[in-house]
Amino acid sequence: MPEWFIHHYYNIGIKHFYIMDDVSHPPLSTYDIDGYYGIPSSAITFTWFNEGERAAHGGMMQEFLNDECNRRWGQYHDWIAYFDVDEYVGLLTEESLQDVLQPFLEDPGPSVRRAFTECMSDRKHDNVPEDEYGVDNEHIKSMVKPSLYNKNRDSPHDFNTLNGSVTVIENGDVLEHWWHRPPVRDRVVLHHYIVKSEEEYSEKQARGNQGGTYRTWEYWNHINDGPNEKCEDMLRWEI
Repeated sequence: MPEWFIHHYYNIGIKHFYIMDDVSHPPLSTYDIDGYYGIPSSAITFTWFNEGERAAHGGMMQEFLNDECNRRWGQYHDWIAYFDVDEYVGLLTEESLQDVLQPFLEDPGPSVRRAFTECMSDRKHDNVPEDEYGVDNEHIKSMVKPSLYNKNRDSPHDFNTLNGSVTVIENGDVLEHWWHRPPVRDRVVLHHYIVKSEEEYSEKQARGNQGGTYRTWEYWNHINDGPNEKCEDMLRWEI
């Protein structure tokens, strides 16, 4: 996790992180000593959730964590980005993330009512059959205006909106689902390192996830046997 914090704090300019710790043993906050995470401890708020809370929410645990994050801290921010720690924001122009978001923040107009979430595709390949939706390379994640937050919509990736607002991608087009085709990555991209090595994947299987579900080896093979494309987007950053 240190490289994740360092990248988003120093390179992307995100200045506070809310870690919704779902039953880690020991809690992730345990390691936050002597600069372990690479950024000021004051920039991280850890909240640990126990096994009872996971059991109570089951497959909806991630949605519950999203709700809790907005309920507890939304009032302090213009935006909250709902990302996982294996997902890295990249910027494809000289704009900062704040530059990208500012026009959406300034456009709350009652007739337009858009700019609720800024959504980014999470991978780099676009060659999927036309009759398949919600598969690899077209999932989105969201940056949310807390003032318009109204729970998740169809998945933990997208959100309902208040006051007639809508979800848009980086160019302002309205997004109706938790996927988008073709992906739009002209300014911002989200790199999702869902698998790293066979050893790490085994560890991920043992941990499970926030919904109590588990990735299979069929999924590993699906990713591992897929096409390889060189991606150097992240090489511009020092981590």
